[in-house]
Amino acid sequence: MCAEKTFEGREEVELKKVEEILELAQKKRKENKEIPIDQSLEGLPRDIQKDVKELKDEFSRWSEDYGVPQDKTEEMVKREISRSQASYIDKRFEMPNKAFAKYEVRKQIDGLLEQEPKPKGLNKIAKLSFDLNGLKSVNDLNAGKHEYGDEYLRRVAGALKDEESDISKELREKNIQVSVSVEGGDEFGVLLVGEKELTQDELAQIIAQYNKMITSLEVGDLVDFNKEEVLRTYAGIGEPEWLAMDKAERKRTMAGIKERVPSDFKFTASASGGGSTLLNALEKGNVNISEQDDYPRILEKLMGSLFDVSDQEMNDAKRKFKNTLRESELPKERFLMDVYSRTEAQRELERKNQELSAQNRELAEQAQNLKDAMEKIKLLVEAGADQKTLQKNLDEIMSLRPE
Repeated sequence: MCAEKTFEGREEVELKKVEEILELAQKKRKENKEIPIDQSLEGLPRDIQKDVKELKDEFSRWSEDYGVPQDKTEEMVKREISRSQASYIDKRFEMPNKAFAKYEVRKQIDGLLEQEPKPKGLNKIAKLSFDLNGLKSVNDLNAGKHEYGDEYLRRVAGALKDEESDISKELREKNIQVSVSVEGGDEFGVLLVGEKELTQDELAQIIAQYNKMITSLEVGDLVDFNKEEVLRTYAGIGEPEWLAMDKAERKRTMAGIKERVPSDFKFTASASGGGSTLLNALEKGNVNISEQDDYPRILEKLMGSLFDVSDQEMNDAKRKFKNTLRESELPKERFLMDVYSRTEAQRELERKNQELSAQNRELAEQAQNLKDAMEKIKLLVEAGADQKTLQKNLDEIMSLRPE
């Protein structure tokens, strides 16, 4: 459902669109029939609550119909609740995952709609998205050892969920609820729910504070350019090439690589962050809802718009970050961009090498098949096979030729 084209200003048209979305969402909310849920299931997403509730009812019937002890059925229900909760937790960092973050956003939007807010009231909910810079480089420079990248992620995750950090304390003082989640291989999300409306400028300041905290983390030990292995990988020198060098050549090669590393360079943690309030997301996003949509579907679309616009802002920040490094006059920033670019180029080269290796294996197999077929023809000729048999085998050989 989109606003009609008029001669009004863009802001008026966007506001009308949001008002129409709000009106329909609130109408559908009133029509929506909620299923009463047991208090023991509080905190689980609605679809999981429903499944566990049905299971609990079934176990109760077991007690009544078959005499199964109630303590046994209660234990089974507890295990099911634990299993369901576990599906919304990233076990690496003991943090909510993206599935739970989406549930939490839907729940907060539902709670806000219950208050029947004006469009500006949608600024009370905001979503921040962070993409960790350099994770792939950390793995690649350590010869593909993912434990280094995992540790990088662990340190950033620990900082984001630290309730005693300066930014966490500041947000609490402003009565802003914070929910942090892991949302992908190197992405994190932060949901903000305030008593007062948030602005995009305030979000930019909050993102800057989170970035400052991440940058202050000690991660230099994860990519140490004093290590031979890191230097060799950076320079693109593979193990066979290195082993083929004598001691003097290795020493000269290491000295040459070290000269390219700025003396003050130290690998630092950083993230590209973006964010959006719900109002900003509905104004900028392509949200289409209609009378045919039920309330859960409307909530899904509103939530999706908030995630999409927040991620777009994050991706814009990522591009700006890389451009800043490329255009920087500081040697250590230019070197960092070189590190990122080299590892990306190496990964692309490795991908192409893998494709070529697969093609070579396929060609070698075809060549062997042709050789075997020709040997068979030779044996048939020597044995005096008839023309029909020879033709049949020749046809088989023709089918083995590479296209």
